Parts: sequence; structure tokens; C-alpha cells
Amino acid sequence: GPLATMMGASSVSNPDYLRAALAGIPIMLIFGFAAEVFDQWYDSEGNWERGLRNIGALVYHYNLSVSGVVGMFVMLTFVSQVALVATGVLSVWTFITLPALVSVPLLSKAEKREAWAVNLLLVAIFYYCAALAIGQMLGV
Repeated sequence: GPLATMMGASSVSNPDYLRAALAGIPIMLIFGFAAEVFDQWYDSEGNWERGLRNIGALVYHYNLSVSGVVGMFVMLTFVSQVALVATGVLSVWTFITLPALVSVPLLSKAEKREAWAVNLLLVAIFYYCAALAIGQMLGV
């Protein structure tokens, strides 16, 4: 997230790299951590025995609640987005991402490894990232 936004910032004259890096934090949290936990946790039984160690595998191995871990990253994403809007880094229009939070109650179904719920949550994460970019473009 932050690296991608900094690369995008370098395409304009007089780029503000710090602001670009800060704007990428919500994408990093939701896409880089929350989606990754679900993606890796879903396949973690076999991967753990092969030596793969990542957040999703650790959640599985230590018998943590995947919905709790992902919910924590979702809330961190939302809090960081609110803070970035309050400081003027992100546009108020980025709150068109709020419908993605409707998918949070599906976390318990996804924890039971129901494929439809996991896929719907991943779609919500992709929607969040696209809506964040669209909202920022509308607000500029």
C-alpha cells in the first residue's frame, strides 16, 4: 500500500512522499494483513507441516479466533482511515468504503471455513480498496 502510493506520487511534479505513504496505510492493513490472514489461514493445515510460517498459519497453530484477528485488522483500518481523513491526508469521500464493513458479521461463517463466506469477505476487501481510491479521486 504505502510503496504503491509513493510510486504513484512520483509520477507528478513536486510529489509529497510522506502524504502518499500515509494514504497507503489503510490499504496495507486491509489488503496486506486482513486478506492475507484469511488467505493463508484457509490453507494452513497442510502449510504448517511443510514449514510455512505466516500470520494465518500462526492463527491456526495457536488456535486463535481468525474472525477476531481479522476483525482487529478491519477496525485498525477504519481507525487509520478516520485519522487520515481528520488530518486531511484522505478525502471525506473515502467513506464510500463503509458498505464493506457490512461484511464483518460474516467473519464467524468464514471461520467455519465456509467457502462462500471467505470469498464474500475477500470481495468486500477488494471493494474497500477500489472505493478508497475512487473516493479519494472524487474528493480531489
